[in-house]
Amino acid sequence: MNLERWRADNNRVEGWRDSLEIEIQESSESRRRRLERGELLLPSIEERFERREIEGKTVLELLSRGLDSKATRLFRGRISLTVRCRKRGHILAHVYPTSLRPIVVPRVAGVNPEHKEGRFKNVDALKEWRVNPAAYEALRLRDPWITESTDWEFYERLCETFKGETGRRLAYLKATYFDLQGMAILEPRLRQKVVTVEGVRYEPYWSWLCRCGEHRYPCYRLMAALDEGVPQDFAG
Repeated sequence: MNLERWRADNNRVEGWRDSLEIEIQESSESRRRRLERGELLLPSIEERFERREIEGKTVLELLSRGLDSKATRLFRGRISLTVRCRKRGHILAHVYPTSLRPIVVPRVAGVNPEHKEGRFKNVDALKEWRVNPAAYEALRLRDPWITESTDWEFYERLCETFKGETGRRLAYLKATYFDLQGMAILEPRLRQKVVTVEGVRYEPYWSWLCRCGEHRYPCYRLMAALDEGVPQDFAG
């Protein structure tokens, strides 16, 4: 395993964890102040805040594990389910348990349109990119697993506001955004085999990549495998 790459990815994990801790703390404090002032929000808005807080705490629990130093793109600790491609057994995704909800993390984060390899020619994301390339500039394959971007304008404003080491660290955290494309918190609704949106019926699935190409894996199958306690499943 490339130790330098592990350190880079683990540093992103730590930065993401720190920024989430601040976000959750600020959200909790904001709710406390609203309750003290007797302010009432619409139930739909309050529900959205609560959902975001649960999502943040779920991701935070996973990030707090840190990355396994002996394997690439793997968090430390217990794995509930590993999904592999049927052709050669390449790992497509891991499902990690948390005290709130399970969370699925793909092994490959995305696709880079510049790759000309034939095995990726029919990947959905590439088809979309060919139609509208400007909307998919961030797509990657073999890229940094966890992406990190900085709002430099906001960073500079905060640096002017906060002086000293603590202020600079806060500015970095608040101006930096992290993402792991395809990571998803598993909700009970994903057990539905078919969903209807605006009168159209869909079968929800994940599209995951490995060296063999693209693999589609139905959401309901992953939930069924978790319910049955299956440690490993194959995308067909």
